[in-house]
Amino acid sequence: MANKRPGVVRRRAGRMAQYLGGLFESEPAVRQSFELGFAEMNACNWDEAIEQFRKSVMHTKGAGVVALLNLIGVCHYTQGRSDDALRDFQESARLGEEFDDPSGKSRAIGNIGLICHDSGDLDRALGLLEEALTIARESGDCWAEAIQLGYVGNIHHDKGDLDRALECYREALAVSREIG
Repeated sequence: MANKRPGVVRRRAGRMAQYLGGLFESEPAVRQSFELGFAEMNACNWDEAIEQFRKSVMHTKGAGVVALLNLIGVCHYTQGRSDDALRDFQESARLGEEFDDPSGKSRAIGNIGLICHDSGDLDRALGLLEEALTIARESGDCWAEAIQLGYVGNIHHDKGDLDRALECYREALAVSREIG
């Protein structure tokens, strides 16, 4: 059974980098199901959110699919369904590359890195998070850059490299302040 305690669930969901990729501005057929799914997600109704996001997927293409698959992955992850989340994030990253959506690709790869971190594979997690950071920087996505820097810092912290972790956290803070 999935954990539905709001405080615990929100912290767990909050670890994942959500990506909306313009879904609030999408055409009505996509936006309606997306907004219902987003409301269900915020109410911790994960299966209902996934159902609504999948309805939106049927009516969209391109970067919208990248964002929706990322949101579905966040829902699966929050339910403790890491294998399903991993598949969603991998497909989101693949489509992010195919549809030239570096912001979506960066977040999806970063989320894969978080799953690796949770499973204890710190070296793989670090490689993925550094890749996500590079993509974010190259695309000028400062929000994703700050998020990925924080995640990279967490890995260095867990590996015992506290100086490097602090360096990443300071850099993340500087980028965050820069973007407000």
